[in-house]
Amino acid sequence: MLTEVVVKNFALLEDLRLEWGPGLIALTGETGAGKSLLLDALGLVLGRRAEAGQVRRGAERLVISARFQRLGQRLKSLLNELGLSEGTEDELLLRREIDVTGKSRAFVNDRPVNVSTLGRLGELLVFSHGQSEQQLLLRPAEQRNLLDSFGGLEKSVEQVEKAFTQWQERLAERDALALSEQERAQRLDLYRFQKRELDEAHVRPEEETELDSLLPQLKNGDKLKTVALEAHGFLQAQESSALDLVRKVQHDVELLRTLGAPLSEVSDLLSGATVPLEEAAQRLDAFVSGIEADPARLEEVLSRLDVLGKLKRKYGPTCADVIAYRTRVTEELDRLENLEGQRQDIARRLAEAENALVQRSAVLSEGRRKAAKKMTSAVQKELKEVGLADATFFVDVETAADRRTSSGADQIQFMFNANPGRWSRGTKSSGGNGERGGIVSGDVGH
Repeated sequence: MLTEVVVKNFALLEDLRLEWGPGLIALTGETGAGKSLLLDALGLVLGRRAEAGQVRRGAERLVISARFQRLGQRLKSLLNELGLSEGTEDELLLRREIDVTGKSRAFVNDRPVNVSTLGRLGELLVFSHGQSEQQLLLRPAEQRNLLDSFGGLEKSVEQVEKAFTQWQERLAERDALALSEQERAQRLDLYRFQKRELDEAHVRPEEETELDSLLPQLKNGDKLKTVALEAHGFLQAQESSALDLVRKVQHDVELLRTLGAPLSEVSDLLSGATVPLEEAAQRLDAFVSGIEADPARLEEVLSRLDVLGKLKRKYGPTCADVIAYRTRVTEELDRLENLEGQRQDIARRLAEAENALVQRSAVLSEGRRKAAKKMTSAVQKELKEVGLADATFFVDVETAADRRTSSGADQIQFMFNANPGRWSRGTKSSGGNGERGGIVSGDVGH
């Protein structure tokens, strides 16, 4: 229910505050009194298009706010969907600000939002009725939503939506298996060839890196051995090697110390240098011993790298990608080889999902028929109270057992008769604009 509208610096309106209570309120006045301005201002706060020229001359910006109370369930559901439900249990405040450049800002309970959000909320908050402006109520989906809201059927609607989603998922799974036997045979041949090729290759994740590091040693074996022997000789093997010279220096330093020279630190340094030199000599010796001229091994490594290169060009840029592709091919082969079993399983699950949808739709249909009777009585009473005593209103619920939709198996139509003997479906033109306005106003009040 709209309880307050505040308008500042909008067109000719400098500062206006209107507060309303429950019941019917009429604003009347001569042409040019400002009734349309008020409606235009309300339209802005409900998300309609804004223009810089709407700001009152001399002002920097216009501000329009609207306060609502007694929020309906559909509105609360939308607020929850938009992440705006916190703090809106009992009251909702919409605000729109527009400056002289046309820049617009929108707020819901002082939280910034997009203008489109105001528009979505506005569709459920205010209905504007004029000559041929009752389009919202004429929409079949809106009539269905109004009936569901009137009957408190939100939970049943949600259950049908979930059942419909599950049924659609099962349909998609079934369609994904809709291969012809020729397509299936072609894919089986391809995947079997690829899997056999990959199985025979026995690719390991780090294999290529290992081979790349080994290849230079195999290509340069003779030179590596010559240089390594030379280095080992300089370090230890030949006469006057580095180790021999260090040991001779150690001997001379120790002799100097016995003669009273303060060289203990030098002696320690030389001792510390000997150990790593000996370790380096041992490792060089081991390296030399491991070097062998092996043309066959070199050819084997080159051949293996060539195989890996071809596999990578076909199945992935790295060995890890090749291995991952083998896993996928294996899974796809298993799926295709067991396709008939999968089809039977999916058919069973599809039948279960469809049965659940049918059952939940039936529960919703029954609820709608009960709600339709109550709404018919309630609206009929409203019609008399707004001066349409001879008019007749009826909610038609047409259920089709084979209809599968996210909103159930029903087609809902509001049927109105303003003139005895003539029925109009969808509250269309069996009466004039005034009569239809009366219908909408009465219905919204419930």
